[in-house]
Amino acid sequence: MSTLLLPVQTCLIPRFIDQQIDWKHPLIGIIGGQASGKTSFLQLKKDDFGDKALYLNAGDFKFTHEQILDHLTLFEARGGNSAFIDDFHRQPDWISQLISIRKALPKFQIIFSIPPIHQHHRKFTAIQSDGKIYQLPSFSFREYLAVKHQITAPPLTLEEILSHQYLDWLEKSKIRPLALFEDYLHHFNQGDALEDLGLSLERELVQFAQLKASTGFKLKHLCYLLANQAPDKPNTSQLALAIDMSRPSLNELLQLLEQAEIIHFLKKATKGIKAIRPVDKLFFGNLSTYREIIKNQSPQNLYEAFAFTHLKVKHELASPEFGDFLVDEKLVLAVGEKARSKKELKALTEAIKVNPLIEKGEERNIPLWALGLLY
Repeated sequence: MSTLLLPVQTCLIPRFIDQQIDWKHPLIGIIGGQASGKTSFLQLKKDDFGDKALYLNAGDFKFTHEQILDHLTLFEARGGNSAFIDDFHRQPDWISQLISIRKALPKFQIIFSIPPIHQHHRKFTAIQSDGKIYQLPSFSFREYLAVKHQITAPPLTLEEILSHQYLDWLEKSKIRPLALFEDYLHHFNQGDALEDLGLSLERELVQFAQLKASTGFKLKHLCYLLANQAPDKPNTSQLALAIDMSRPSLNELLQLLEQAEIIHFLKKATKGIKAIRPVDKLFFGNLSTYREIIKNQSPQNLYEAFAFTHLKVKHELASPEFGDFLVDEKLVLAVGEKARSKKELKALTEAIKVNPLIEKGEERNIPLWALGLLY
């Protein structure tokens, strides 16, 4: 199993997608957003493969005047059989290059990484049909426990959490999770969240959408404004005025941020076609980014953001009429201790209460920290 080395702690940890990947497939794509750890994941997985594997970063200066295909051809001639190519999108016309490599070296395995925005390239379907693509999300609370505290916790399904199977681990480990949960919620960073966000906006999004360089600044300003409004749905009239942009142009930037998985729209749980359901809430894809943009986020906002970032990895989410999340069109979760109307409280009698202040739950009450064991 591959592991990950983070600068915050000299500790190697397994990433949950390692067990999901078909490592024998000839073409594997790893899609990871800012601070997901995809570079370290590839570097350390290459070590698992041994001397017959090669790690390359497609953005290295030498590949401005040398061809990646030439390096791989020489490496194969010397007995190599696989290559981990990080940030392949930093090569011009990278998809055509990848297709050419596959044709020239049909028995050579390629594992590559790209940010989420580049899976929306019009030619990416050719890669999807030829390879297997996997999503690497940001670090979960469970992975944080391993990297920062060397605490091993089992991944649990939502059904197992609802039946309180996390209690077995608590009893055996003697861990008191609330202080650790607070540290993750308020302090844990995977790298420099704001620097990573800036690079993603100014280098990847501007380049991908062929925007003016000045639009990179507007994207930064927009993220700041969105972080102030989240988790409420964005007020597009106010936003357009604040960044001096027409509403159609603003909507294009919002769509770009969503495609990059920097933000996510939570749509209302109404009947009809899912794609055209109205937006009800907005969340950032990375909890530490959201927290660092606005230093004094309310606890309730962070609680909902924590729940969202962990639930979205394996579940379909919508915004119910009452409560905070409708999970897989069947289960309503009410997160935190925020004030609710009598009508809402009555409607939530059968909902799952997700409490950020308890260590152990019972019946239809679960601790919020336990959702951090989902992956």
